[in-house]
Amino acid sequence: MAGRGNFCVDLAMGRVGERVVGDVLKENGFYVLITGDFSGLKDGKVPSLCGAGKDRLPMPDMLVCKEGNTRWFEAKAKKGPAFYRKAGIWTHGVDTHKLDYYRNIQKTTGIKVDVGVLEIDNFLLVTAPLDVLERNVHSVSARVGETFFPRDVFEQRYDLTGRYEVEEFARSSQTVVDTATGDLSPV
Repeated sequence: MAGRGNFCVDLAMGRVGERVVGDVLKENGFYVLITGDFSGLKDGKVPSLCGAGKDRLPMPDMLVCKEGNTRWFEAKAKKGPAFYRKAGIWTHGVDTHKLDYYRNIQKTTGIKVDVGVLEIDNFLLVTAPLDVLERNVHSVSARVGETFFPRDVFEQRYDLTGRYEVEEFARSSQTVVDTATGDLSPV
């Protein structure tokens, strides 16, 4: 999510970030299935694969494929990497409990998971395979419930300079997001 501190705004901005990332991937030759389109997100339900009884596996944001390669893709929208002063490195954090979801879905389906971060202030989409992230954990904060990874393990994929949605994120301290359409309007 965008990390602005307001859950509703974070959720709405995260959905816009997912849409932007999905559009960028499609523009670059990927076929994209947005998993949230097939769930009760409006009812607060996480898109999940359902097993016996109440067994559920929450799914990442997208299933993407290109040239015979299919992957789960989790999109995050953040203002940018966070500087970890003690070690002097830039990092990205992911909710620790969500990493468990990604591990489980990867193990169960046999389809690899990639994590992408839309760096709003840098106009970049950076990505890393879950397996690479797991080998490069920088730190875990139980206090904030996040696992942090060095920014340099993420590969810069796409420069998004000039994209309206990303520029609105960067310019505006407050943005009104239509949660039904994902459209942005500056306040």
